[in-house]
Amino acid sequence: MAPIPEKNSDWSSLFRANGSIPGWMQYGTYVLWALLFVGWWALFRPAVMPSFGDIIGSFEPLVKRHNLIGNWLSTVGLSLEAMAWSCLIATIISYLAVIPLFRPIAYAISKMRYMSFVGFAFLFMVALREPALIRVSLLIYGIVPFLVTSMTAIILSRDQMMFRYARTLNLSEARVVWHVLVRGVASDMLEAIRQNLAIAFVMIVTVEAKIRQGGGLGMLLYDVETRRADYAEVFAIQILIFATAIGFDVLIMLANRWLFPYAFLQRERSA
Repeated sequence: MAPIPEKNSDWSSLFRANGSIPGWMQYGTYVLWALLFVGWWALFRPAVMPSFGDIIGSFEPLVKRHNLIGNWLSTVGLSLEAMAWSCLIATIISYLAVIPLFRPIAYAISKMRYMSFVGFAFLFMVALREPALIRVSLLIYGIVPFLVTSMTAIILSRDQMMFRYARTLNLSEARVVWHVLVRGVASDMLEAIRQNLAIAFVMIVTVEAKIRQGGGLGMLLYDVETRRADYAEVFAIQILIFATAIGFDVLIMLANRWLFPYAFLQRERSA
């Protein structure tokens, strides 16, 4: 009779490739690395980096003298508007990619993610003239190619067996498309939006610094860095942008889990 292999302890699984650990231990690893990072920052950070106390203390003058809350609200509103339009445009383009005639359009737009809008911004300024429209358009220009790339890959990767199975149920072609290409990928599409949301918050600093009308954290960050060189305030603004983006990321993830619980259950079983 073959010997029964000894079961590895939870602690040894921490150092084993593809190891599986309980949920409480997984959260503990995040806490551990966070504490190590805080300790490094407090003890070994470069001299040019401000301390945590300096960063926290810089929020008060930013709020009182530089309208931090108003600029934050402007950034959030601009991000939500740009993401809403980008999701609509990218979804239409991605679903058109199932038709061979329109597939080259989706392919070309997906390759636009390699082209920066720096140098082309004047075209938006000449064509649109309204600062608010220019801001939104520049963000859309930066977000849509990434969304189209992810969404098109999701739609075109659907197994043909899913279509054949749906047709065996005597569904019309419209219902086949609805169940396989709409309901069947809705969770994945929302996940693609969550992943590409980062592009909006990376780009928004550049957009708001370039088109200053309307304010925003990007404009404020540019002014603090170039005019006052107060790096405690720079870090404070960057942390606020980071925390806002993480908040949206978590909200979309929770919404996805609430709307499509079975999709997440299937992913956990296949993991």
